[in-house]
Formats: sequence, structure tokens, C-alpha cells
Amino acid sequence: MPAEPAADRLLTVDEVASRLACSRKTVYRLCWSGALESVKRGPHRRVLESALRQYIGSLTTPASPPAEGTTR
Repeated sequence: MPAEPAADRLLTVDEVASRLACSRKTVYRLCWSGALESVKRGPHRRVLESALRQYIGSLTTPASPPAEGTTR
């Protein structure tokens, strides 16, 4: 029987800010704009780990090969 995937952990705004190396205010702005999916749990805002991974993935782009005729 295959193992069940680990449940997504709910991260605090402080944890997300630490992982993104930004301020709490920036995390709230990302949540309010819809760029970073989040949930309200009582008076607190939480971000699923999978939502944070998805957001980070949306920021990364593959490296492009060097243009023809250029050297590195």
C-alpha cells in the first residue's frame, strides 16, 4: 500500500516572511493581492506549505542559453 502524502503544514506569516526573506507586510500584501494563496484561521492568516512552494515556483525561470556568438 503506498504511503499517504504528508499533510500540508499551515505556516504563520512570520514563517513565510522568514522563508522569503521579506517583511510580514510584504507577505500580507502577497496574500491580499492573491499572488500567495492563504486562509484565515480565526484572527490569523496562514499559508499552506504547498501554496508557498507554488508561489516560489512561479517566480523561478529556467536559465536561458547564451546568445549565439557570445562566450561565457
